[in-house]
Amino acid sequence: MSANIDDEGSDLPASISSAYNRVWEEIYHAKSDKSIGERQFVPKITFDKVTQKEIIMEVVREDASLDSLSLSTGDKDAFAEKIFRQGRKLFATCVYSGLSMKCLRIILNKYSDESLPLQDKDLPKDFEFTDKKQYKIAFLPNQSLFLVVTLELGKSENFTPNEVIPIDRGETLCGKGAFGSVYPIEIHPDQHKFHPVKNKFAMKIFSDRAVVGNATSSASFQREQNIGSAGLVHEHLVKMLMSFTYRGDYYMIFDLAEHNLLDHIEYQTPPLYSNPKERLWFTTQVTGLAEALEVIHVPGKARYGHLDPQAAADLQVADSSAYHHDIKHDNILCFEGVDNHIVLRLSDFGCGKIAKLLLNSTGKKQSHRTPTKGGLTFEAPEAFSGPTSRPYDVWSLACVFLEFFVWFVEGCKAVRAFQDSRDSRVSEDRPTVDDRFYYFKEGKKYLKEVVEEKIESLRASVKDDKILSDLLDVIAKLFVIEPADRPNATQLVRDLKPLKIRAESEPSPSAVSNALSNCRGQPTRALHSTGIPIPHLVTKSSTSSLVADTSTSGSSASSPISDIAKSFAIADHKESYSSSYDGDDYVLEVKIVGAEN
Repeated sequence: MSANIDDEGSDLPASISSAYNRVWEEIYHAKSDKSIGERQFVPKITFDKVTQKEIIMEVVREDASLDSLSLSTGDKDAFAEKIFRQGRKLFATCVYSGLSMKCLRIILNKYSDESLPLQDKDLPKDFEFTDKKQYKIAFLPNQSLFLVVTLELGKSENFTPNEVIPIDRGETLCGKGAFGSVYPIEIHPDQHKFHPVKNKFAMKIFSDRAVVGNATSSASFQREQNIGSAGLVHEHLVKMLMSFTYRGDYYMIFDLAEHNLLDHIEYQTPPLYSNPKERLWFTTQVTGLAEALEVIHVPGKARYGHLDPQAAADLQVADSSAYHHDIKHDNILCFEGVDNHIVLRLSDFGCGKIAKLLLNSTGKKQSHRTPTKGGLTFEAPEAFSGPTSRPYDVWSLACVFLEFFVWFVEGCKAVRAFQDSRDSRVSEDRPTVDDRFYYFKEGKKYLKEVVEEKIESLRASVKDDKILSDLLDVIAKLFVIEPADRPNATQLVRDLKPLKIRAESEPSPSAVSNALSNCRGQPTRALHSTGIPIPHLVTKSSTSSLVADTSTSGSSASSPISDIAKSFAIADHKESYSSSYDGDDYVLEVKIVGAEN
C-alpha cells in the first residue's frame, strides 16, 4: 500500500490505475456537508458520473489485483456488469476507501448495494490483513457518502439514521409554534424533485421531545401530515411538498414564503384601495382564502367539483372532512405573485385534523368535533363551551378578514389601534385581559362593541365603493355567536365569488385614460370600439365636454368614476371633471379646454 492518505484515512492501492485515481478525485472534490447534522455526501450527479458502466469497466480492466485470479477479459467484463447492476455504491465506497477491485469482488460474492450499510461483523474473512484494516477505518465510515437520499414530491418517508438528508438549514427562524419551528432551507439541486429551478424552501421541524398539555409533537405532526397528504389542493392553500421522520424528529417541507400576513399588515403600506386593480387583488385574496378553507372543510369539493351536484354529494359522504382550528395572521403566508402583488396562502395544520364524516340517525353528514384549538385572539365563542367544529374556522377567518380590511382601507396604524382597543376582560368574573373579538356578560356571549364600531366606521369609509361595501357586509355576517347559525365556508364562497367577478369586470383607470385619449377628436362611436365596458358615451360638442355613462345594466361592474377621471390627462389641453352616482349609473363629465370634439 502507498502512503497516499486522504482526509478519511483512505490508503490508495500501490498499483493504482489512472481510471481508479480519476474516480477517487471526482469523489473527493464533489463531497458536500450541506446536510442535516453536517454529514458528508456525494451528490447524485457525481455518483452517476463515476459509476457509469464504461468507467467501472475501465477500472476493473486496469486493476492489477485481479491478475492473481487469472480472470479473462470476458470474466472482467462480466464482473463489471455485475458491479453496475448490483454494487455501484459498493464500487464507489471501495474506490474512495482505497480497497481494490479484488476486495470488491469478495464483498459482492455475499452483499450488494441493498445490504448497505455493512457492519464490522460483516468483514469478509478472505480479506488480507491490510484490507481488513482499511475496511474498518475507511470503508465503514465512507459508506454514508453514498447513502444520501433524494427527496421526492408528495412522499412521506421514514429515513433511517444511516441515511444522509441533503438539507442545509438556515439559522434564522421563519416561525415558531408550540410543537415546531420553521426554518429556511436549501437542498442540493441533484437531491430533490420538487422544482426544476428552485432549491430554497421552508422546513418545519417537530421535536419529538415537545409536549404541550396532553398533546405531543408527534400527534401534531401526524395531524398536519394527514391533511397535507389528503389531496387538498388550492392556489391559496400551502402545499406540503413532502414529510419525513429522521432520528427521532419530524419534518415537513414547503415552498418558501416571503413573510406572513402578520408582518405584512404590520409593516407594509397598503395600496390605494380605490384603485380597481388593487381592489381586485384584495377581493381575490379574500375569496381565495375562503375557497381554501372550503377545500379543507369539504375536501370532496376539490376532488369531485367536476361532477353534477348529486353525484358529488354522494361521493363526499364517504370522503374525509377536515378543520384547521388555528387560523391567524401568522399562519397565512405571503408568496410572490405577479405585478408586485403577493398571494396569500393558508398554512400550518398542526391543530387541524382529518376525520371521517359521521352519519347521524337521519343520514346527514355531521362534522367531527375536537377539543384541539389554536390561539386566543381569533378564538371562536364556542371554545368556552367545550368541543368545537368547523364553524370555529369561519369565525377565525372572519377576524383575520376584518383586520385585513382595516389595513387595506385605513393602514397599519389603524390595525394596531384596533387590536389595542379590543384589549379587555373577557368576562366580569374572569380577570384575563385579551384581544378576542367577543366577551361574556351575565352568562351570554356578545361581539365586543369596539368590533361593531369598527365595522360601522369602515362602512362610512367605503360607502361610495359598492364592491368593498358589499365585501364588508359579507365579513360582518360571519360574526354570529351561535356556531349553528354561522355561515359555513361554502356559503361564504358563494357570497364572495360574485364580488370577485364584479371586481374583475372593472376597467382600470389607465385603460379608460388611454381609450379617451386615443379617441380625442374622433366621433363618439370610436369610443365603443376600444373594448372598455362603457355602454354609453355622449359628446356634447357645444360645451366641448364628454359625458361617460357607465351603466351597470347587463354588467356587474361598479367603479367610483372619479378614480378614472383623476387618472387621465390629454396632452396639450387642460381638463376638469365632475362625477355623480344615481344608484344605477356612474356619470363622468370631462370638460376639455380648447378641444373642438
